[in-house]
Amino acid sequence: MTGANHIATGALIGATFSAPVVVPLAFVSHFAMDALPHFGNKGFSRRSKRFIAVVTIDALIVVAITATIIVLKPHHWQLMLAGGVLAMMPDAVHAPNFLRELRGREMHRHESRLSRLHGRVQREYAWGIIVEVVWLALIAPFLLRAL
Repeated sequence: MTGANHIATGALIGATFSAPVVVPLAFVSHFAMDALPHFGNKGFSRRSKRFIAVVTIDALIVVAITATIIVLKPHHWQLMLAGGVLAMMPDAVHAPNFLRELRGREMHRHESRLSRLHGRVQREYAWGIIVEVVWLALIAPFLLRAL
């Protein structure tokens, strides 16, 4: 899933559940969401204009969601931020390789257990962007209500 969907889902978890539940639930939500068919680079290069455009739009949405939570400071804003960050966290391990690939450098192949698990649950497809948009459209009203 895109970062926007992970952070939105994690923030919604933070707004809905108590603190002890938010941490594990938000983290596990990442893997549950990645098990759904979603957008990814299978079928085209991460250096393609299409992929870069989607990643750029995604990053802007992540920043917008984060900034909105910080500025509006809803009742559980700290839990919303924690949930959002934890829901996105497993993708952070891929950032260094993603940046290496964009620069045309060789990627590191060492993978942690978490990375291997992540790779096994992934269901990435170019057409998965439809699932991404639908997911965000479905949870957006609930997230807006939490703000």
